Amino acid sequence: MSDLQVDPAILGAISSAYFYSYAIAQIPAGAMLDRAGVKKTLIIFSLLACLGTFLFSQGHDALQVTIGRALVGFGVGAFFLSCLKVAALWFETREFGFMLGVTTSIGSLGSIAATAPLAVMTLIIGWRGSFLAVLVFMLALTVYSYLILPHTHPQAHSSSTQGSLSSQLKMVFTNKEFLVLFPIPFLSYGTMMAFHGLWGGPFLMQVYGLDKATAGSVLLMVSIGFLSSAAFVGWLSDKVLKSRKKVIIIREAILLIFWVNVVFFTPLLPYWFFYALCFLLGMGFAAADLYMAMAKEMFPVEMSGLTTASLNLSNFIGVTFFQVVLGFMLRNATGTAADIYSGVFMLCLAAVALSLTLAFFTKETLK
Repeated sequence: MSDLQVDPAILGAISSAYFYSYAIAQIPAGAMLDRAGVKKTLIIFSLLACLGTFLFSQGHDALQVTIGRALVGFGVGAFFLSCLKVAALWFETREFGFMLGVTTSIGSLGSIAATAPLAVMTLIIGWRGSFLAVLVFMLALTVYSYLILPHTHPQAHSSSTQGSLSSQLKMVFTNKEFLVLFPIPFLSYGTMMAFHGLWGGPFLMQVYGLDKATAGSVLLMVSIGFLSSAAFVGWLSDKVLKSRKKVIIIREAILLIFWVNVVFFTPLLPYWFFYALCFLLGMGFAAADLYMAMAKEMFPVEMSGLTTASLNLSNFIGVTFFQVVLGFMLRNATGTAADIYSGVFMLCLAAVALSLTLAFFTKETLK
C-alpha cells in the first residue's frame, strides 16, 4: 500500500480486478474448451496471464497495476476449467470428485508459495522482483504445456457442443437445480477468499501485532488444511458417503464455525489458535470442488466446460464483492482494531449462515 500510496479501499479494488476479469473469462473459456479443446485454450489464456504479470510488476500507480492484475485474472480464468474438462472426459462420475481433489491439491502448492514463502521473497527482492520471478516460471510452464500437452479426448467435440452458446447458456441458467446451487459459492467461497486472499493478513497484523512473515505462516495453514484434505474429501464423496450434498453441508458448517470464532472471540483467542482455525478453514475449502462436480453432473458431459465455467462465475463474483465491500467497511469503521474487524466480519458470518441454509435445498447429483 505504501509503495503505490493507496488506502485499504483502493487496495481492495485493485485486488478485485483479478476476480472481475477472472469471472468475465469464464464463459468464453468454458465455451472454447468445449469447442476448440484444452491445449489451444490453455496456451492462449496462459500467454495473456504472462503479459498481465509483466505489466503488474512494472506498474507505478493504481491504474497500471489494476490493468496488469485484470489481464492476469482473465488469463488464468481457463486454468482450473481446463483441469475440470480433462477430468470430466477421462474419468468416470464416481472418480470425478477424487480426481478434482488430487488436481486442486497439486494446485494448492501455489497457494502455499503465495503465503509465507512469498512474504519472505518480497522482503529479499521486493514485490516487483517477486512478480518477475513468477513471470519466468509461468513462461516456462506455458512452453512446457505447448510441448507435452495432448489433444483433448475425442468425446470433447461431439454433436452436443454444436448448439449455439446462447441456447446452452439458457439451458444452464433456467435449470432450477443449478439456480439453487449458484449462490452458495458466491457466499461461502467469496467470504473465505476475502479473508485468506486479502484481509486475513491485515487482521492478524493489526489485531494481534504480528509481523508480515508470522501472519503469512498463520495463513499458510489454510493451504496446508486444503492440501491435506482435498483428495480425501473427494474420495469421501465418491466412495464412502456416495453423496455430494452431505459433504457440502458439512463444509458449510465448518466455515460457519470458523466465522463464529473470528467474530465473537477476537481478541480473546490467542493468535496461535488461528493456526488451528485456518487449518479448519482449509478443510472447508477442500470441499469447494464438489460444487463443480454437482454442476457438471447436472448436464451432458460434452457441456462440462460451459457448465463448470458458469458455476465458477459465482465463486469469483463473490470474491470480488466481498473484497471490495469489506474494504469500504474497514475504511469507514471506527474503534479498536479488534472491534472493527469483528464488526466487519459479521457480514461474512451472515453470508455463510445463508449458504449453509441453501445447501440443505440442493439436490443430490451423484447417482
